[in-house]
Amino acid sequence: MLALDDTKSMHYGDVGEQALKGLLSISLALQHLNIKTCITSIKDSMEICKNFNDLLNCQKILEDFSFQYESSNSHDLSMSSFMASSLTEFEKVQAMDANGESRQLCIIISDGKMNKQMVKPFLK
Repeated sequence: MLALDDTKSMHYGDVGEQALKGLLSISLALQHLNIKTCITSIKDSMEICKNFNDLLNCQKILEDFSFQYESSNSHDLSMSSFMASSLTEFEKVQAMDANGESRQLCIIISDGKMNKQMVKPFLK
């Protein structure tokens, strides 16, 4: 799973645009290795932009991110909400894996503006 923080703080200094280019580069590299990826946007909750089984459409992904989202709770709740949702998505994929051999990795690209205490319980 590749996740990109789509909040307004990523807009300043072109951080979001550079992060988006990095996300697409990683996604394309994984696609060449025949590794299924899911791309998500992190706002107050996780928004799936590309499911694991969808083909990568770079133009659509570029259009999906605006880096204009802001809410009064975004720095407190967005990353912890994303972490909970991503674990649920991973459980769904694991349940569909007939041979139980899938490996899962979540790469998060963010400017780090979050309530770290709320994220710690999700880290293993």
